[in-house]
Amino acid sequence: MDIGHRMRELRKLKKITVEEMADKMGVSVPTITRWENGSINFPISVLKKFCAVNNITYYEFFAAESQDLLQLPPEIWKLVVDKNNYGLLKQIQAMKNKGYSNEVIIEWLTSLENTLESFKTSGVFWGGEDLEE
Repeated sequence: MDIGHRMRELRKLKKITVEEMADKMGVSVPTITRWENGSINFPISVLKKFCAVNNITYYEFFAAESQDLLQLPPEIWKLVVDKNNYGLLKQIQAMKNKGYSNEVIIEWLTSLENTLESFKTSGVFWGGEDLEE
């Protein structure tokens, strides 16, 4: 993986200019350009700061390219990068790893949604609190 190229892809995906990225990272515009072009190397601390500035994890930085996440529709991209969704996404991935088909997973999610709706409309308490929208 070309890390500099990946940095440029993610910067452009987030519609951040080179100037804005340089300002956020506290470096010069030529430094950002050199990192993205691969003409200079940088320490891991730079990647750490890049991820922090862009509110992504190392996993997202490295996994997105191999999983073609950049090709996903914006609403799916938001789901994938939201850290609050990791538990659900991990559960879905675990089901895929166990051999469950997409159809079975969708059926499971639909059943879960219907159950939660039933709880909500019938006034059932969940964990001591009413379910709210």
